[in-house]
Formats: sequence, C-alpha cells, structure tokens
Amino acid sequence: MKPVKTYFLLADEKEARVLENDGVGKGIFQISRLTAEDAGVVPPDFADQPTSARGSGGAGRHGIEPATSLRESARDRFADYLVETIVELKNGKKFDRFIVCAAPQLLGELRGEFEGKVEIYADLDRNLVNTALDELPAHLSKIVAL
Repeated sequence: MKPVKTYFLLADEKEARVLENDGVGKGIFQISRLTAEDAGVVPPDFADQPTSARGSGGAGRHGIEPATSLRESARDRFADYLVETIVELKNGKKFDRFIVCAAPQLLGELRGEFEGKVEIYADLDRNLVNTALDELPAHLSKIVAL
C-alpha cells in the first residue's frame, strides 16, 4: 500500500512553513518557508493606526477609520498568497492530505479561502510557526499519525 503524503501549513500573520510527512514513521521535514514580504505584504508594524486626511473646509486633520484595518488587509493578502502556493502544490499532485495549523484569526481566513480549492483534512488553531521541528510531533501527532 502506498504511504499517505501529508502536508502541513504552519502560519501566523507574517510567516509560514510548509512541512511534509511521507507516512507513518517517516518523521516531518520542512520543504519551504514563506513570509509576508514574499507576498509583497509589509504593513508598518502590524499596527491598526487610522489614516488621516484634511477636511475640506479648514486646515484641521481628521482621523479616518478604514473599512478594513491595515492588519486585516495584510492578513487577507498573506492568506491569499498562502492559498495560491498550496493550490499549486496540490495541482502538482504533491500531497494526499493537507493540515493547517495557524493563529486563530488567520485560521478562520484560511478556512474560507481554501474552501472549494483544497480539502483540509484537519486544522489546529495554534501558532506553531516558531516551534522547533523536533518538537512538532508532540503537537501534530494528536491530529494524524506520524
């Protein structure tokens, strides 16, 4: 029987790692690292600062609250980039099963973006991007046999 190849996407709002497992007992290894900068997303310190504009009748400046905060907009663009990358891998028949582990707000965005494009086998609302590779099996083996 052919082993099941599983890909994992570990992501937060600024960085992501794609990991691979080639079957039970084969371990996990990293195949790529993606950053918000790779996607052309570089919001200033991820701060939700309102922009400002001059009023039409005087010299005063007024804060304008954008419909979507800079942070939300950056998160959305990075999520789009991650989805495009994973869809390309799926179209190239690189994996059989796909698991997403992300910070909660990003995970919600990714679930919606992947819908109809890539089937998510399981997900975990946890930020594991900076977790050492040798510590990941303790977290991921709760979802799938490694």
